[in-house]
Amino acid sequence: TDLVISVGKGNEFSETLQIRDQNKLSAKEVHLNKGPGTYTITTTGYGTAFVQLISTYHTIGKDYEPVFQLRAGVRAGPSVRVSFQLPEEADSTMYLLEVSAPTGMIFSRPLLELRREEEMKKEMKKEMKKEEEMKREEEMKVEGGFQSISRYDIKEGGQRLQLYIDPRTKSRSMELDLPLESKFSVENRQPAQVSLVDYYNPTARETVFYSVGDSNEEVTPPIHSEL
Repeated sequence: TDLVISVGKGNEFSETLQIRDQNKLSAKEVHLNKGPGTYTITTTGYGTAFVQLISTYHTIGKDYEPVFQLRAGVRAGPSVRVSFQLPEEADSTMYLLEVSAPTGMIFSRPLLELRREEEMKKEMKKEMKKEEEMKREEEMKVEGGFQSISRYDIKEGGQRLQLYIDPRTKSRSMELDLPLESKFSVENRQPAQVSLVDYYNPTARETVFYSVGDSNEEVTPPIHSEL
């Protein structure tokens, strides 16, 4: 395998990918400029490569039937509170939760790790009272959050957070409190996006938007959108 793949928009190529024998099994991601246009992919060399183009759009203010009962809002701190409900038949699949930070804010690994440690300590205390809690079966079905996350990635300098939900989790109702770091003040911030998608069945997807305002409500009503 010796391939050179150029990916771009119109006559301007944004990135060139080189695929050789030593990296032919790896996955590469290219972010193209936003907005409508003609996307172009050209190749030279020999070998086989799978190229997938994903284009998304969202209509704010339009109501759709929620797939996962996804909700998102800003809390004091600041942090983003995200809650959702997975289907009962979700035992053997994986879900990807993607959260965008509002303008002027980012997700940072130190803050996320601190929140993870806090939740793990709470979980240890919870386990100590497990015998008492077994009598409350409905509450046992709801996990706090980070213990159901198998991995997370911070993208675009903290502007985007991807969380992979552990397919082994028995929890169906989930709630996550994701801390934000303020970098600079912004007036008239646009709504930020939260999406939850079935990793192996992308048609099962729900997207909501949340806004940063002066209110300290725990969960603000979302604006729904769905692909």
